[in-house]
Amino acid sequence: MKMIFIHDNRFWVNDGKYYSYGHFAYDLLWKRYLRYFDEITVGGRIAETQDKELLKGFSVSSGDNVSFFGLPNLMSFSGLKQIGKAKAIITKQMKDADVAVIRLPSNLGYLACSIARKLNKPYMIEVVGCTWDDLWNIGSVTGKVYAPISFLIEKKCVKKAPNVLYVSRRFLQNRYPNKHFNMGCSDTNINPSDISVLERRIEKIQNMNSSTEIRIGLIASLNVGYKGHDTAIFALKDIIKKYKNVKLCFLGDGDKTKWENLAKKNGVLSNVEFSGALPGGEPVLNWIDNLDIFIMPSLQETLGRALIEAMSRGCPCIGGAGTAVPEQLPDDCIHGRKNYKELADMVCYMLGNPQYMRLCAEENYQRSKKYSEDILNIRRDYFWKKVLGD
Repeated sequence: MKMIFIHDNRFWVNDGKYYSYGHFAYDLLWKRYLRYFDEITVGGRIAETQDKELLKGFSVSSGDNVSFFGLPNLMSFSGLKQIGKAKAIITKQMKDADVAVIRLPSNLGYLACSIARKLNKPYMIEVVGCTWDDLWNIGSVTGKVYAPISFLIEKKCVKKAPNVLYVSRRFLQNRYPNKHFNMGCSDTNINPSDISVLERRIEKIQNMNSSTEIRIGLIASLNVGYKGHDTAIFALKDIIKKYKNVKLCFLGDGDKTKWENLAKKNGVLSNVEFSGALPGGEPVLNWIDNLDIFIMPSLQETLGRALIEAMSRGCPCIGGAGTAVPEQLPDDCIHGRKNYKELADMVCYMLGNPQYMRLCAEENYQRSKKYSEDILNIRRDYFWKKVLGD
């Protein structure tokens, strides 16, 4: 059985191999679908590159039984001129597939939904984000103009879909309801950490002292403005009044200039570290293991993949309200939206109370087990059994 997958994601090609961000890695995503399908054809934005440095921050997306085809970039008003070309390519590819998996939000995905209905092709939608939050919080006038339009399109697509899989438990379901077959299931696969990981974390907390460098981490692309980099920098300004040896560490690809300037303006540049990008898996987990506190002050978060990874390493975590983050963390670890003073207070309280940090570490470690691959596969098997009629 052949599956076609459509999304706006960008893939880079080098020497016949396809690369992308960690969550589009072959082992993390495509192998999951190969449990149910013999062959997968992936449609997205594809670009050739010879930049070996660029590829160091990405994971290999290609592999056995997975092929790719390029589609026009519809993520701009000028790009929409190519909608006819995109429609023709998707239609041709979809006719050869048995089932379509369409990931939203995505302009290519919106188009694929209408094509699937026209072809009467069995399809399902993965709702992995809220287009309103994505576009409105970008900060550009174009984003704010398109946000309500894209919101209504996504809402209509999800409402009509015969099968929907949400990555949240409640957040996306409330914004994009579906009255047909649907269920919530995280798209994050983690391997349960050995108990020794938690033991090392507890030892790390116990060994903290006034001379220890305190590392607070945030994972997100530097190119987006809604992941809370600014909130973290503002909070850092308050934190270092009490803890001078704090280092705010940003892991993610993109141009750091904007955040360097903001940190410099607030007098905290020497306390900010830009770690660049790392491929998914062990490199990221090792980076998290060197943190003391993980933060996610994002304005747009429908799952918090990095947060779950941090929790699995027993890392004390703090996240922002108004997103799906409160589905993962307890109330006492949630700060108000954009409230950098509350974030700073929470960080300082944690650092001043090692026993509380230890309890947070233990609770996060246990909570993360719900996102182990074995547990999530039970839910996915149930979903696909219904969709495929097995």
